[in-house]
Amino acid sequence: MAIISTMKDATEIVLSIYKNGFGIVKEKRELIIPQDDHMVQYLDVAQQIETESLLVNGLEIYEYSYDYDFIDKKKILDNYIDHTVFLHDKATNTKTECTLLSTKGGIVLENKHTKKIIINPSEELILPKLAHGLITKPALLWKVKSVQSKEVGVSYITKGLTWTANYVMELKENKCQLVGWINISNSSGTTYENARIKLIGGEVNGTADQFTYSLEHHTTLKNNQDKQINFCSIPALKYKKYYEFDSENANRPKMILEFDPYPLHSPGYPLPKGTVKIFQEDRKDTALELIQEGEMEYTALRKNIQINLGKASDVFCTWEKVDQKKLSGYDLEEYEYRIRNDRQEEIEVKMKPFIQPNGLIISSSHIYRRMSSNHIEISLKVKPNSEEKIRLRYRTDRELSAG
Repeated sequence: MAIISTMKDATEIVLSIYKNGFGIVKEKRELIIPQDDHMVQYLDVAQQIETESLLVNGLEIYEYSYDYDFIDKKKILDNYIDHTVFLHDKATNTKTECTLLSTKGGIVLENKHTKKIIINPSEELILPKLAHGLITKPALLWKVKSVQSKEVGVSYITKGLTWTANYVMELKENKCQLVGWINISNSSGTTYENARIKLIGGEVNGTADQFTYSLEHHTTLKNNQDKQINFCSIPALKYKKYYEFDSENANRPKMILEFDPYPLHSPGYPLPKGTVKIFQEDRKDTALELIQEGEMEYTALRKNIQINLGKASDVFCTWEKVDQKKLSGYDLEEYEYRIRNDRQEEIEVKMKPFIQPNGLIISSSHIYRRMSSNHIEISLKVKPNSEEKIRLRYRTDRELSAG
């Protein structure tokens, strides 16, 4: 007779969930088995289990199978073919003993006493008991050779588990509120009671590109359930908003929201990549309005987070080459950038013009810093309804350019 183990016997469940649509289940269960060889029905496993990934500690198993022949009407009846069943006549309250001959195309019975054949009877069909070996849920069936302990550890990969991060941000005058939610989807085919959960970000190609987030509290994940779990809540973050021009956004800038997410009350680990919805209160009627929805990229710890709010419609940039000279062995070029602010407030602008990799800056109307071999960054303020000019002069070595 098989020994049955269910989720109720579990002493620990740990889920490692990946964004790629799968997870690793690791659990411990109390399992007492006599010393003789036995069959074990290990129930409440994921229906989408990858059986080739199974690891078992605490038992010596010499054969196992995965059964998912779940109960339905036909399967139950098929298990009673050539066995005794009963017809119950509700009008006379009598039972007739029959043999089930077939279920193909209908129910075919033979009356055990008269030997008459009955096809699709109108009477109630009564089955003596559930057929041996028929299971009601996914199960691992083990043939156990010996017992090493009273606790068994089981781990396996299953499909049907995934997670995403979502953020809600409310902008206020000088600070913002940030709330982060993890959405976990479970369609693996089983429920995980009181599980400890680890979330894995990045690609499955080595530990260097992966990031692990351990949720603070245990939780239960029911099958076919999406669950939202709060993992960060920061009530007052300082932020700044600026407009960024670069070679890809030469005329209309990107609006960038930048903040440091790691103050005293922050989670203390890198925030995962996710969708962010940004709200702001209307000054006229105090109603909350959705002003932007975007993506927050994964950012390493102690790095500021930047969110692209889209392109501005009231800040513009035009530029032109105002001077060019060819001298012995090198060229001199001068550019003028005009930044127009049509907003009713002062704005911060970050200008990132493209420079030839071998270009040497001779003069600049504004302080700059070198970002890479071919980009510099100029930060400046532009007053409301006004224009600011940037002059940039640099030298390019023709021999290096030709090489």
